[in-house]
Amino acid sequence: MKFKNKIVILAVIAFCIIGWKVINEDSGSGSRLEKDLIATLPEDITVCYCINDNGEKVLNNLEVKKLTIDRQSTDGNYKSADCTIDLEGNDIKMTAYVNLSCIKYDDGSWQVESCSELSKPKVIPKYQPDEPSFIWNIQRYEELYSLVKTNEYIDLDHGDIVYYYSVLDEGFTGNGVACKAVFKDAGMDYYEKDIYYWSYSNEVY
Repeated sequence: MKFKNKIVILAVIAFCIIGWKVINEDSGSGSRLEKDLIATLPEDITVCYCINDNGEKVLNNLEVKKLTIDRQSTDGNYKSADCTIDLEGNDIKMTAYVNLSCIKYDDGSWQVESCSELSKPKVIPKYQPDEPSFIWNIQRYEELYSLVKTNEYIDLDHGDIVYYYSVLDEGFTGNGVACKAVFKDAGMDYYEKDIYYWSYSNEVY
């Protein structure tokens, strides 16, 4: 009788271990499923293009920092997973919201078959243009040289950097100029950095 009890206990332990292994492989942070999905993500997620000063698209590789499965459904060896993916490149940090369609192979590994955007990704610049680059642009395009900075506004979460100046150049009729750089993104395909423009105002900043 004791021998039978031991067999039952061992069977329960083995069942628990197998169940834990299955759950751990296909769910949770750092699971095999998440690792497999990261390894087989399509290139259009892990690369984007930066528009340089000449209007050319320059390739920028993005590194996947984290993949979180928000919800999923499984039908046999097929899985649909809504995911949040955190990526980082030379100039940007990006959070993508996508649906991944996956297939499971005989060896237990998963592979992404297709990907679709659930919503527009959030793109945040990792840097801010320095003040000399603003001044250089105003001098180059507007021929204003006597500038005194009076204020600034920086909101990297929205890609906005604004510097306000008083203009002392002879013949300038306004009281100030606002020079703004805008970080524009078009989703996971490309983004533009250092997009400058300026405006004049009769107000003193």
